[in-house]
Amino acid sequence: MIQGAQAFIAHLKLWGLKVHVAEQIDGKSKSKAMLCPAVRRIEITNDGTKHQCNRPPGSQLPLQVPGGYIQFVDSYKFLGSIWTSDTGMKMEIANRKSKFLTQVHLYKDMLQSRHVSLKLKKQIVRVCLDSILFYSTESMILTKAEIKLFESARLYVFRTMQRITRYDQHIYHISGKRMRSEMKMASAHEKIMRRHFHFITKIIRKSPCLSPERMMMGSPKLIWRRDDYKIDLKPNTWNPAFGKTIAMYLEDRAIQLYIYAIERKQETDLDDPKSLIRAMLSFEGTQAEMNQPDSWMEFLTYSKALWERVVQYGQFQPINSQETVQERRARISNTFAMEIPKNYIKEHGGRRKLLQIIRNKIEN
Repeated sequence: MIQGAQAFIAHLKLWGLKVHVAEQIDGKSKSKAMLCPAVRRIEITNDGTKHQCNRPPGSQLPLQVPGGYIQFVDSYKFLGSIWTSDTGMKMEIANRKSKFLTQVHLYKDMLQSRHVSLKLKKQIVRVCLDSILFYSTESMILTKAEIKLFESARLYVFRTMQRITRYDQHIYHISGKRMRSEMKMASAHEKIMRRHFHFITKIIRKSPCLSPERMMMGSPKLIWRRDDYKIDLKPNTWNPAFGKTIAMYLEDRAIQLYIYAIERKQETDLDDPKSLIRAMLSFEGTQAEMNQPDSWMEFLTYSKALWERVVQYGQFQPINSQETVQERRARISNTFAMEIPKNYIKEHGGRRKLLQIIRNKIEN
């Protein structure tokens, strides 16, 4: 590690760049060093073998480099985001919420004012507040529990706009879903999904195959097919967790479309909802399901307008083909895919069982 740091600093000097170091081993340096992986990290190889990887002994000691020492840290802030050695999102989510709530207090009087229209309040939330809370969430590896932390922060804004407290919300049984519905605001889950789908769409359509962004999406099961989208994945270069996150969001969107069009048979002008569900569920599954002719990759690549409508924005309802650009923006901002009922997945025996039920029904 020390030799690598010295070589890196020597490389920076070739470009006229300097690294701030501490003269003494117990001093503080503006330059920081952080080692990932963290303690008790679990690594999964391409053959599915799991083994625990610990830090090398002495890896937290200051690094000795030409001119002094560089302080070793477990977390650091870069461009407003907190990066930790365990690559977890807990500190960054807390950081996002803190910045978000600080900004909410600056707009509190306007959000509570009876003289400001709901339309303007919603625009303030979308432009000035959501951009802070959801900053960089498109590249985060999030669990359902962590998404709920974002939702709890947004509930504070909704209560502010409704001029109620948490106590009022509890006493009068005012759910967050009800407040969102009345104000036509997206849930945190929907906001994150939209940002995530926009991110991966941009990567696949515009980034070179070997770019670092593309490597985030790698997985031993993921096959980028058709001409320039095909790439040989090398061992230990993929990020299985990010691939799992993509699969989770695609499955959520597929479940929403299944409930809307297949189970409840609500009105839609989509030609073949079953094929769209099948494509979204092809990211993960059996080898046959992932290698089917109309996979999610073909869907994204060759049906751009349909991908944007169904996957990115969750617009299943009939749409006026003659709508203006302004009407389209208003539709996207005010209509959202239905939320999956709270106990729906549990009632069907869990997520894996539900996905199997959906796959069987769309094949029949």
